[in-house]
Amino acid sequence: MKYLQVLTSVLAAAALTLIPVVHTRTVHAQSVPTFTPSDCAPLLTPQTDSPWNLLAPDPDERMRCGYVTVPETHGADDARTLRLAVVVLGATGDTPEPDPLFLLQGGPGGGTIDTYQLLMRSHAVRTQRDIVLFDQRGTGRSQPFLGCTETYDAAVRTAEDLLSYEEAARTNEQAMLHCRERLAREGVRLDAFDSIENARDIDDVRRALGYEKINLYGVSYGSQLAQHATREIPNALRSVILDAVAPLAESFVAAAARSENRALTEFFAACTAHPVCSIDYPNLEATYFDLIAQLDAAPLRMRVDDPNTGRTYNAWLDGQTLQGLFFQSLYSAELLPLLPRLIIDLRSGDTGFAGNLASLFVFDKSVAHGMYFSVICAEDAGFDPQQLDFSTLRPQISAHAASDAELLLRVCRAWNVAALPPPANEPVRSDIPTLVLNGRFDPITPPSNGTAVAATLSAAYVFTFPNSAHGAFPMNDCADGITQAFIARPDQQPDSTCIDAGGSIAFVGKNSLITVPVVGQMLNAPSTARQQQFLALAAAVLVLLSGIVLMPLGWLLRLLLSRRSSHPMPFAARAMPWAAALYTFGIIVFVGGIFGAAIAAIAGNDYSFLVGVTSDILPLFSLLPVLAILTGVILWGVVAGWRSGTWGILRRLYRSALALAAIVASIVLVVWGMFNAL
Repeated sequence: MKYLQVLTSVLAAAALTLIPVVHTRTVHAQSVPTFTPSDCAPLLTPQTDSPWNLLAPDPDERMRCGYVTVPETHGADDARTLRLAVVVLGATGDTPEPDPLFLLQGGPGGGTIDTYQLLMRSHAVRTQRDIVLFDQRGTGRSQPFLGCTETYDAAVRTAEDLLSYEEAARTNEQAMLHCRERLAREGVRLDAFDSIENARDIDDVRRALGYEKINLYGVSYGSQLAQHATREIPNALRSVILDAVAPLAESFVAAAARSENRALTEFFAACTAHPVCSIDYPNLEATYFDLIAQLDAAPLRMRVDDPNTGRTYNAWLDGQTLQGLFFQSLYSAELLPLLPRLIIDLRSGDTGFAGNLASLFVFDKSVAHGMYFSVICAEDAGFDPQQLDFSTLRPQISAHAASDAELLLRVCRAWNVAALPPPANEPVRSDIPTLVLNGRFDPITPPSNGTAVAATLSAAYVFTFPNSAHGAFPMNDCADGITQAFIARPDQQPDSTCIDAGGSIAFVGKNSLITVPVVGQMLNAPSTARQQQFLALAAAVLVLLSGIVLMPLGWLLRLLLSRRSSHPMPFAARAMPWAAALYTFGIIVFVGGIFGAAIAAIAGNDYSFLVGVTSDILPLFSLLPVLAILTGVILWGVVAGWRSGTWGILRRLYRSALALAAIVASIVLVVWGMFNAL
């Protein structure tokens, strides 16, 4: 899995030298773009394959879905066009405001519809305004999609290999270059997929949907794109929200190693200052870096599941892979409270949590890497990596920072797209009301970025959230409330008293969770084997449930027909139906309680399910020895019933089926590691 660490570095953490070609554009009058309606269902089904996609809610009656056709190059004389996938979550209130909220996803290359359609369906903003989601050119459901299947294939091909850094870098570089060659063969003009064209698409979507003014939200690269839109289409914007801000004047990828170093400092300082974390995980920073060295010397194996195919891989986890995994996890405020547990688990050799995390990141096919390089190589290529200073960084971070920069440089040279003209890299000056949101623990776009960008915005309000990371809205309740207030009245500074009340990270203590990795495996990326085990358990429970109905009916029928055996029935045979009924009740309570608690955690944006379950349901695990005893009683009763001659053939066969169901259910619990929690 070292491929993960290298891929992470290339996509988020490197710099490159001057690219000699420069864009020049002449803007011509454009005809009014049109919106072509289509069925919502295909646009709302997540791109990443998973059996849980079957549970995706149906479109509601206020949704509009379809495509907006835009010029491949705005102002060009040719007729080449692109199709942008659009989902409009129509306002649910009776008197909606005329200005919708447009959302821009980051990456570059992330799909907006997949990311936000579930989050925003019932959001409070929707009661007053339409919410418009569109996949930027080259991403998501838009056509063409600049995905690189080559990177996914490389991840699959090397999933169980222990690669050196150099081998992983070569594999990654070859995958990217093969992707570039394929896209070129398919006739994709990579020069057309940049931020200027992307910003002008926003205006085309606005006009096609018939809006006069819009409120524009952008996160990460989306914040960069929103800044371009502020300069390109200012008359279309009522307000702008910049979240996890990537500046135009400085390449955020060039500063990635420095940003990671800063985020780690903040994270470990927060643990030291926290009453639970400091006691349960003392000297966490030293433990983390000692663990990196330990894993480099003696890598561990971890189970990683691919949600696209259902395959399971026995992947290697070394120190560099852990660094990549930890860096990716720092993006999510929901994962931050659990990261000390990741370190301690790995120190003891437990890779269950790490494998569940890796399954989140490694096999993601939704990111358009072709779009990523087209944007990054055109926009963030104006400096020399040899002049970057990594001397003040932790040695574990600086070790490959220069090599990562050179790797991205080589890919960008081969990508060969034109650089944006110099004005594109200048700070945006605007008096449009702008809300700037920062997260203290953001590993790629630090709060200083937001402060710097706001310096040239005369109507900017800047807030940093001490318990957030990369992207605050809508997951952070305080940021959510501030954003709603700002959209309602952009001319007034929102009330921010919730920031101080929110505190920092609410770290999870070491005894607060019960390690049951199968919970995360089932709810995150269930492999084919796990799905089969779940079906076997479900079938066994259904058979056992039938006994609650059929066995009393059989007893009643024998009573009415006065059919009694001439031989006394052994006690074990008489106890068997009761044991089966108790077993059925117990396993339903246990499995339902375990997964019900995990699903409730997910609903509350709690990622503890990746580790297992919270310790407040520990009493449920007392059912496990009871279930084991009841399984023995059921088997004992079936054997006694067969030997006694008091059971007819149908009763023998049926009760044997019940015993088999109990055995199957118990075996599934053993395979799932439930008994290990005891």
